[in-house]
Amino acid sequence: MLISINLQRIILKKNLGAYPLKNLSRFSTVVEDVKKESNPSPKTEEGHQEDWFNVEKEIDIDERIVPKPISYRPDHLPQCRKRIRQKPWWRFRYFVDIHSRPLVKEEEYTEKPEYPPILEHDKEGLKKKIRFEWYNAIQRLPSAEEKIYEITKHYGHLSYIIEPVMKLYNSLPIQQHITRTHLIKNQLPDQNEMMDKEINYDPLKQMILTLIESRLFHTESCHVKHFKQSTLSVLGRTTKEIFSQSCKQQDLLADIIQIVRNFKQSHQSSSNTSNVQIDYNPFVATTWWVNDFPIPFKKKYWFRDQTTWNQCFAYRGNHACHVRTEMPLAPIVSIDNDVCMKSEVPQWNHNLLRFGIQLMRRNIYSLPGFWPSHSNGFDFPYLLGHSYEMIEMRKKLNIQIDDDIQDVLDGMAITSAFGWLTSIANNLGFTIYDHLTYPLVTNVIITDGQWWSFYVYQLNNHCFHDDVARETDPCNVCWSSGRLKLFDFNQDGSLSNMDHNVLDLLIKFCYNEPMQESTHLLRPYLSVDNRKKQDQDELSYSLRRKFANHTSSFIARRKKTNLWEQIYKRHKEAPNNFRRTRPKIEMKYPPFFK
Repeated sequence: MLISINLQRIILKKNLGAYPLKNLSRFSTVVEDVKKESNPSPKTEEGHQEDWFNVEKEIDIDERIVPKPISYRPDHLPQCRKRIRQKPWWRFRYFVDIHSRPLVKEEEYTEKPEYPPILEHDKEGLKKKIRFEWYNAIQRLPSAEEKIYEITKHYGHLSYIIEPVMKLYNSLPIQQHITRTHLIKNQLPDQNEMMDKEINYDPLKQMILTLIESRLFHTESCHVKHFKQSTLSVLGRTTKEIFSQSCKQQDLLADIIQIVRNFKQSHQSSSNTSNVQIDYNPFVATTWWVNDFPIPFKKKYWFRDQTTWNQCFAYRGNHACHVRTEMPLAPIVSIDNDVCMKSEVPQWNHNLLRFGIQLMRRNIYSLPGFWPSHSNGFDFPYLLGHSYEMIEMRKKLNIQIDDDIQDVLDGMAITSAFGWLTSIANNLGFTIYDHLTYPLVTNVIITDGQWWSFYVYQLNNHCFHDDVARETDPCNVCWSSGRLKLFDFNQDGSLSNMDHNVLDLLIKFCYNEPMQESTHLLRPYLSVDNRKKQDQDELSYSLRRKFANHTSSFIARRKKTNLWEQIYKRHKEAPNNFRRTRPKIEMKYPPFFK
């Protein structure tokens, strides 16, 4: 028989009144006597009392019962108990089960001695050991989508948002430092595939000049209607005139590449000409780490002993066009060359947040303009094209100097090429925690139709995190041709003073052929994907949903007030009767749960 709390209080008051002179130290015994009198235990036929829990027969109950301490906390609430040790944050299972993958078979004897990493026996050493286990588990995943999902599924990191053009005056040293790129100005390497001297290229040059004149002065791009859907960059919203000129430049560059490739196929055998895949106006998103970078905010308690950390950089940008091939381009120089190993890279030790660079909490992304499962075998970079849209935006905002256009173009080529090649390396199995086994090379062209800039970028390393970075890692190399002028405008709209060297350089860039066979294993960290078709589709769908939501979920679902309510009701000079009313809040998106 259970006694309610109110009934117990009444009984206690009655007994306290009956024994007013008793010592308070005996109060607990009084309570026990009252409970025994008010709640007698039932008796069995043999006369023994049964306890509230099952007890074996012929055993003394007093020896079995442990007195229960008196506590003010009810039994149904959690009591004070020892903390249960949690699993590491990466061991919880999602779509990808990294524990069911077989370990990499290692040979018992190797040519060079291999030693395990030396870790300290403290809290930081334990965390680093857990991270190394996670890196090895990612490396064993068979497909690129599983690797990307395993990296991107975790919480967002404080990332600097980087675009092809930064909102700064002298941004070239910053772009070289965060990409570890050595720039060689006014010098291009010798292309592997030279132009055939027996072929007459005058008809091709005339076709290119006619196309430039018609695209820039006599036709309008069909993509101008997408002006309202244009993306918002760090430089602000573009104007309709600048967007129209940019669409013309993008169409011009894509048409020239197609014309040159068709001309080559018609004058050479099909065995010497490789197939290419052209992407129009692709969106590129990638993320990488930079070690020993200044902490972007004031020193807090948990950062009081350090001034630098591993900073995350997120690249976002729309390019004019991409050209992809089935085999990679031949490397310009080997990774062991002195140009890669001994070249100096500018250092930058200042806080970018104070220079106006946007800092946001973002997940790690990797999107080179196409999905890994929809590449159709064209997985390697060939050529990257850019327009002058962001250059014109800098002119509009008056944030450029007369002599800094060349530096802006160099930084634009370095950042965009590094971002595109890093995301392609992720699709090939080289995540941001795995070093490249061979370099990736691409050509870069930036033009507005009249001015042309040519670059060759070789990616040798993209792992800059403290856990995987090494002192002997090579740097990336970029060769630049400078800013070259193709023609002059006449008052009647015709072109004059043609520079045929620029046309020869343009044709040579499009004539370059990738390797037929490679001595390296192109995808060493990828294997056969034995998952079911339903599991593959489910993982692809989750990745697309994650990458399609470019806006943070917190920003997208935050409460917003109409502008007229903000002005007339919440303004400090608004009448009091309006200020007291609660503003009507509308959600941009419905909440997750209703």
